[in-house]
Amino acid sequence: MKKRFFILFLALPFLVLPFLVLSCTQEDIPPESMAETFTVSATLGTDTNNPNTRISMEQNIIDMKLKWEDDDQIALCIVANEQAYTQTVNVDIDPKNNKKASFTFTLPTGDYPTFDLYGLYGGDGFQENSTLVKLPDNPVADTEAGIRKAMVLTFAKKNINVSSPDFSVNFSHLGSVFKILVSNTDAANFTTISGISRAVLASNSADPLGLHVNTDKSSGRYNVATGDFTETTSIAELSFVLPGVINLKPGDSQEFWGWFIPKEGPNWPELKLKLLDALDNVLLTTTGIKEAKPSPPVSGKAYHFFAEYNNNSFTFSSLIKGKFTDPRDGNVYKTVKIGDKIVMAENLRYLPEVMGRLISKSDEPCYYVYGFGQDAAITDVLSVEDAKDTDNYKIYGVLYNWPAAMNGATTSNTIPSRVQGVCPAGWHLPSHAELLSIFEVYGTAWATRGIYFKAIGNTNNGFGLWNDNNTNATNISGFTALPAGSKSGTASNAFSNIGTHASFYTSTEDTDDTNAIRPQLRATDGNINKDASGKKYAAHSVRCVKNY
Repeated sequence: MKKRFFILFLALPFLVLPFLVLSCTQEDIPPESMAETFTVSATLGTDTNNPNTRISMEQNIIDMKLKWEDDDQIALCIVANEQAYTQTVNVDIDPKNNKKASFTFTLPTGDYPTFDLYGLYGGDGFQENSTLVKLPDNPVADTEAGIRKAMVLTFAKKNINVSSPDFSVNFSHLGSVFKILVSNTDAANFTTISGISRAVLASNSADPLGLHVNTDKSSGRYNVATGDFTETTSIAELSFVLPGVINLKPGDSQEFWGWFIPKEGPNWPELKLKLLDALDNVLLTTTGIKEAKPSPPVSGKAYHFFAEYNNNSFTFSSLIKGKFTDPRDGNVYKTVKIGDKIVMAENLRYLPEVMGRLISKSDEPCYYVYGFGQDAAITDVLSVEDAKDTDNYKIYGVLYNWPAAMNGATTSNTIPSRVQGVCPAGWHLPSHAELLSIFEVYGTAWATRGIYFKAIGNTNNGFGLWNDNNTNATNISGFTALPAGSKSGTASNAFSNIGTHASFYTSTEDTDDTNAIRPQLRATDGNINKDASGKKYAAHSVRCVKNY
């Protein structure tokens, strides 16, 4: 029998991320989208001995979307005549859908009517000429990007007819992602947590956590044909080691990522979280616990744990935090759920062009970076890249006049506003009523409500960006309002109020159609000037809200 070459098209599924608040909630994985089936059409793949498997992930609170990347490869195992043959092939990404790709493989010489095909994406490959997958040694990382290569996905396709091999494959997740986010929110003592080397998620009762862990280094195996595991055990603690020792200052956060394989039973026990130094001394242990769950972890899901240190107390947090990547420019934004809305916890930084101080318009979009172009002539064309390289851009984002914030839309005061404006697809510029509904989640009076939304610390104590009198901010909402200031007019002091004021444009025009509403917070007290408005040529910060 001659060698045959086949081309297959395949799709990556979504990895669903239910964020954990006070319990390990689990949701069903959405149906895997079947790729179109193709028959023999090309021989594009080449065999290599060193698979390069990467997964690109984009987190948006609920979903972590997977896509193929250039140079991705797949390890294959073909079983024919009761003999296993392993090989590695490249993938050819569908230019119209990066969740789909094709690959070619070579059938071994022989005379057989059917064969089985198994695939592996990620991990340490197949054991040579075997259906056994070599399991990685409990990978951990300090960033989302760092955990990508650790993920293992597999597929199994059995009894394929050699004479008409018309089929497609879909990968399934073998394990789950675990993320811990520790935040230092100490707005009372401004204590730095020094010398953190690792985090440990531990069973409060010493019962096993229901996860496969290699018994010895690189010993674990998974049989993709039978679904059996060998040389694995289950332990009562998961350790997330950082690449180096860090000091967590007030206002800062640290991520711990891990990839683990769920094991059938036992159920989740109560959990606690510990922070340790390089000598394994325990720095902090949560005073509260995550309650036990009546089921074990499930493959294809991600489990998020949020913890906060505040005023000598280390506890699990009820805040749901995430990240979003703007596809327009690659900017990554922290997000937080406030009430029933997901809000960017940073000022928008989208900057298609940049203007200097002498340009000011109320009928055309204008984009500014605080202080940039202070001395530029009105005819100067300013560099966007130079503006992005400034600290003010990186910290405070972009200041938009109202036409830029609205991006051609008309005024709205509905909830939601339904005005995308300058926000990325899937997000929108909140209306006045909508932004107030977000602020109303915390506090009871507008005169003091701002303390729950302003970033903690001040320039005097060295743990904040507000002016020295920002002593009452707690930021328990996670909104993290920063004093980005504003730009108004063309005078020499057109850029003003950095360090003292934070103003956020809404999609709502004031009764005077030359003005637009932009609620404002300030350093001197906890007041939110909820109805503040100003001329449309003035430029302020923008916070986007996820569509709902």
